[in-house]
Amino acid sequence: MKKNIIYLFIASSMLFSACSTDLDVNGDWKETMVVYGLLDQTQTKQYIKVNKAFLGPQSGLVMAQIKDSAQYANALTVKLVRVSDNSEVLLRPDNSIPKEDGVFYGPDQANAIYSNVDINGNTVPLNLVSSTQYKLVIQNGETGKVVTSQTPLIADFPIVKPNASTPFFNFIFANSPNYRFLVEWTSSKNARIYQMIVRFNYVDSLITGNVNKSIDWVFPAQKTLGLLGGET
Repeated sequence: MKKNIIYLFIASSMLFSACSTDLDVNGDWKETMVVYGLLDQTQTKQYIKVNKAFLGPQSGLVMAQIKDSAQYANALTVKLVRVSDNSEVLLRPDNSIPKEDGVFYGPDQANAIYSNVDINGNTVPLNLVSSTQYKLVIQNGETGKVVTSQTPLIADFPIVKPNASTPFFNFIFANSPNYRFLVEWTSSKNARIYQMIVRFNYVDSLITGNVNKSIDWVFPAQKTLGLLGGET
């Protein structure tokens, strides 16, 4: 009985001693870039968004409203490299798209959004090539931090049905398999997920002046078996 009491006393002492130590949940500062980008060769401008993760003693909602929390103070070096010949294009800060009000700081995006523009803000042609690998290289000149990412571009894919030579057709809504309307395409290389949206454009004549409106019919996503392309 005495031994049990002694053991219990020692264990209790260790527990209270451990609990008296303060725990700092904020570790040492570490630079972490957060990068968003989507390359689309059908568009004249490509956008890359670069922010930094943050952590501190204040509420996250408070810190998110401080520009220095999520945005870099100075411009970064952002390059888009075509892997096949190592040709590169320098992306510059683009503040033409203000951020809407929200949790994070805005509307200034001076050092957060980069695009293919020159020092005067004029668009510089990129001439992206489909089915080609591109590499994104971002460097912080002040800290030496470098992040990279590489992706292939997706080539256009043919729509088999309906045929492009007959753009006009009739929809028949009936509860019968004889009235099925087929939409068919051939998958592209490096593209795995496809989703069809049928948009109905109509004129609302019940409103004075006839108002043009539209409604989207969203179909479930389709997934290919592989990335080689050529699947129906």
